[in-house]
Formats: sequence, C-alpha cells, structure tokens
Amino acid sequence: MKGMKMENKKRYTAEELRRCIWRSLDIMKTVTVPILLGTIDGLGLGNARKGLRQLETHGYVVKKGGRVGGCHQKYVRAQNVPLLPPLCERCGEEFAVKICDPALKREREKEREKEGKQIEDTARAARELFYEEKEKEREKERAGRKGAADYPNEGDRVIPSELKERLERQLEGVSHDAA
Repeated sequence: MKGMKMENKKRYTAEELRRCIWRSLDIMKTVTVPILLGTIDGLGLGNARKGLRQLETHGYVVKKGGRVGGCHQKYVRAQNVPLLPPLCERCGEEFAVKICDPALKREREKEREKEGKQIEDTARAARELFYEEKEKEREKERAGRKGAADYPNEGDRVIPSELKERLERQLEGVSHDAA
C-alpha cells in the first residue's frame, strides 16, 4: 500500500525463537500457536509451528489432549528444565535435527571414546618409540667407547692393554743399534 509504512518484524534466530517459546510455556503452562503469535513480538505463523515442532520432536514439549475451540492444538512442557539447553540432552544434537534418537547419541559417544583411545594409544606409542630410539643411541655411544677403567693410565695417554703388550713385543725385537 502506497504511503503506509510497514512495521519491521523482529527477526529471531532459531535458538532465540525456541527460548521465547520456552519462556512463554514457563509463564502460561499451556500455549497454542495463536497465543504464541500474540505474546512473542514479530513471530510468524510458520516459525511458531516450526519451533514447537522442533521442541516436540526432542521431547521438551508435548501436545495436550484436545484442541482449544476445536481448531488449535495445545502444547505443554514435557520436561521441567528452567533453561532450554542449546543442544538436545537426549540425542546430543541441535534442535533443528528432525529425528531425536538416544541410540545415536550413545553411538557417537562410543566413537568419540574410540577416537580418544586411538589418539591416546598413538601418543603413547610415539613416546615409547622416541625413548627406545634414544636408548639405542646411548647404547651405541657406550659400545663405541670403553670406559677409562678399561685402559691402564700411561701418563696423560690412555692405551689399551692389548695394544701396549703388542708394542712392547715389537720394541724388544728392534735392536738399539739401528738407532
């Protein structure tokens, strides 16, 4: 319509919408879609139905028997939770997920445990391998050199006893006349 200003509808994120519906349920105990449209500023019909359907799918809201005036379904809170959690406590998923299956949550937890154990096992194996390699390097160093106790001290030189004996035998065979 020309000349008339359209009111700006408030835009809600999906989480804000669910929290508004949850607060309305907390205050009024029983709601219908038209009641939500009147209490939540700027809420559209489709978003009201969608928010209630998501909460119902995940078990936070249930339909109450009968319809108000024969045409509007009543909804009540199924769980007495003061604040709506960001993720479903039954399945561990966001409320936008169309199926709430607690078995999926258990499977995901098992997968996470396996991944955690695999990471832990890999880290442990890497540490063990690192320390084994270090120990092998130390053993090679020890094998390559003999300790000072294995060699007789000859002044400021250290000479193995076998080498010392061989040198002495060779020197005995050499005559002093050649010098």
